[in-house]
Amino acid sequence: MRVDLPTFPTSLPQNSTSDALTYANGEKVQVGKLPGLNPLYSPRVGFNWDVKGDKTLQVRGGTGIFTGRVPFVWLSNQVTNNGLLFGSIIAQGAAAQSYNFSPTPLTSNGGASPQFAINATVKNFKFPQVWRTNLAVDKSLPGGLIATLEAIYTKNVNAVYYRDANFNSSIRNVDGDGRPQYAATIAPNPTANTDVNGNGLWGRRVNQNITQAVILDNTSKGYQYSITGQLQKTFNKGFYATAAYTYTDSRDVNSETGSTASTNLTSYPQVSGFNTPVLSYSSNLATHRVVASASYRKEYGKFFATTLSGIYQGSSGFRYSYTYSGDVNSDGNTSNDLIYIPRNQNEILLTTSSATDTRSVNQIWQQLDNFINNDPYLKNHRGQYAGRNAAVAPWFNVLNLRFLQDFYIETSKGKRNTLQFSFEAINFLNLLNSNWGVVRQPARQALLNFVGYENPAATTTNTQTNNLLPSNSYTTTAATGRPIFQFNTNSDGSALTNPWVNNTTSTSRYQLQIGVRYIFN
Repeated sequence: MRVDLPTFPTSLPQNSTSDALTYANGEKVQVGKLPGLNPLYSPRVGFNWDVKGDKTLQVRGGTGIFTGRVPFVWLSNQVTNNGLLFGSIIAQGAAAQSYNFSPTPLTSNGGASPQFAINATVKNFKFPQVWRTNLAVDKSLPGGLIATLEAIYTKNVNAVYYRDANFNSSIRNVDGDGRPQYAATIAPNPTANTDVNGNGLWGRRVNQNITQAVILDNTSKGYQYSITGQLQKTFNKGFYATAAYTYTDSRDVNSETGSTASTNLTSYPQVSGFNTPVLSYSSNLATHRVVASASYRKEYGKFFATTLSGIYQGSSGFRYSYTYSGDVNSDGNTSNDLIYIPRNQNEILLTTSSATDTRSVNQIWQQLDNFINNDPYLKNHRGQYAGRNAAVAPWFNVLNLRFLQDFYIETSKGKRNTLQFSFEAINFLNLLNSNWGVVRQPARQALLNFVGYENPAATTTNTQTNNLLPSNSYTTTAATGRPIFQFNTNSDGSALTNPWVNNTTSTSRYQLQIGVRYIFN
């Protein structure tokens, strides 16, 4: 049994302005309140059973709650974003001329009140914990082989996710798409934007001057499991080899890939809105993985030893999400809306990319349809929203080789030190052939550009001139009608057909490394 008790001896300043406000669903947010004393209990048990008593068949495993190193840095967002250190006033045109420079922060000079973002943590917040269970069998086989089969299952107990307590509920669903749509702007009059029940809203925000109220909260959603099969053998005369295959599935609500709470809230792709925790593929998931290694070591001449080793890794490719470029659901973010994958041309409105784009709508659709057919994930999920991290780049292979040369040096005290020279070839396959060992990555994750909604008020609504939607048939401000998209060509004007391109960074290049090391015994 292990118990962790995170405590916070430092008191934070209070913000009476934001503390007095009421947020979505009647929630009260206090930036000066840190989590209470919430013990993290970690009971666990394990076993190792030598079935026959001769170590030829062993069964091992265990189960328990595991608490990692407590990431206190997550609370630093609450310390800095409390609404007391900085704020902003947005004024345009003639209104901006009434604001003179003032060295005093948060001074509106008699005009509009400043806007600011706040961060807070729920009172009963607990740092991450998982329940993990594993079961493995090690079996000695003829010929000196050792076979291992192991399964690991991990379930989140206290995972972390972020939400915006100042974010209003949706006002309607996007026409022809069905996803929730939010009020696009902050209205000067609450009745200018209404929800489906006719209730007045201040745009996306519950409180106009709070740009965000990011709350650090817990969820138990999320799991991971893996199954591994391995063969290994130690040969005579210093030769050792092993090979393993692992199948893994991992789902989470938010992979926490950002460096700040706000980034983690707004950057992960979604459909229903970033306040709705949806379980999907983890960003670092590699479903299939093969690892094989071999090593040979030979000592000779009393003062020398040579080691040769190689490690091969083959793995499922990079996971990614297909999103729109633009704010389809009007949540204020322009890169986090997962696309709807059209089954046919009737399910999407397309237009040209620029005034010089001579393609007809039919030609644009044919190019998009061809791209979808070339991508296995898109092709198999037509008529659905794309999943977060659901698309997978092609398989990649990496082979690393290493050579070590040891020189033993006898000391006056009878000990033996070692002078070691090393040579490594990283991604050796790419050294042999420039087309090998290359990692593939998505050619365009932001597949379609959102340009606006079909405008029912326009006289050209639902009509096409020369197979194109004329510019006055859609608007970026009216939250009505079906969304309209562009499918851009490549920079040279050619159609985008291949879903993947080569990653040209050091990941896809061979590297040679030499070293020297002196080892004291």
